[in-house]
Amino acid sequence: MTHHLQTIEDAVETALFAPLDAIGVRTIKAYAGELDVESVKELASSLSNRLPAVFIAAESLGIEPRNRVDIATTEIHIACCTRHLRGPEKATRGDATPEPGIFEVLETVEDTLNGANVVPGWAALAWAGVEKVIRQPNNALVVFIEKFRIQRPVSR
Repeated sequence: MTHHLQTIEDAVETALFAPLDAIGVRTIKAYAGELDVESVKELASSLSNRLPAVFIAAESLGIEPRNRVDIATTEIHIACCTRHLRGPEKATRGDATPEPGIFEVLETVEDTLNGANVVPGWAALAWAGVEKVIRQPNNALVVFIEKFRIQRPVSR
C-alpha cells in the first residue's frame, strides 16, 4: 500500500509532466525531502545542467476534526528553478531561446494544478500562494516555491 503523501506527489508529478515538458522544463520529479531554502540551493546547484527544473514535495498531512467526518489536508510545495547564462533577467522573464523563464514555469504550474482533480478520492487542488526563495544575480539562479492545498473527508 502506498502512503497518502506518495500518492499525492506521484499524481501531481504526472499532471505536471506534459505541460512542463512542452515549455522546456528538463527535470520534473518528486523530491524526497523538505523543500527549504538550503535544500533547494543544494539541489539547484547540483543539477545546473538539468535546469529549468520542478520538484514536488507533499509537506504535511493534518486532520481537522469536524462533526461526523474529519477533513484531511495536505500542503504541497513545488520548487520551480531556473538559471540562464544571459543573467537573472532572462532567468526570470525568459527570451527567444527554448528555455522558459521562471514566470512561464510558475504560470504553467498554476494553470495546470489550480482547481484540478489529480488525486483520486481527494478534492481539487487549491492554490495557496507563491514565495520567492532564491534570486542570485551572480549565477542567474531563480527559485520560487508554489504552494497548493488538497483536502478529503475522513470518516471516524
